Amino acid sequence: MPMARYIIYLLEIDRNSLKQMKVEIKVELPSNEKEKQLAKIWADTLSIDVKKIGRQTSFFEVGGDSINSIQLISRCKSIGLKLDTASIFKKSTLAQMATLIGKTVERDVVIKPIIVS
Repeated sequence: MPMARYIIYLLEIDRNSLKQMKVEIKVELPSNEKEKQLAKIWADTLSIDVKKIGRQTSFFEVGGDSINSIQLISRCKSIGLKLDTASIFKKSTLAQMATLIGKTVERDVVIKPIIVS
């Protein structure tokens, strides 16, 4: 058997064996209310089952991208949680992200007109 063909043979996947394998992925459940709340927002934003989101789950590993991060920020803001895009990219796991979230204080913004004489 030529070497190139032998290498390809070694790399082939035995699909029947894969079907018989039972792979179980354990997810560390969110440990506090902030993590639980954030997990629900992730699930809603990414249209996935909240049970697939654990403390060490990365937002990007479960389908998140830059557009989803903007949606996530918007949904957090709508319930009074403050989060920014840079934080999502730096701290992408649920546990890390939950530590960055702070409650926002709603303030009235007053815009003063500029009078030109």
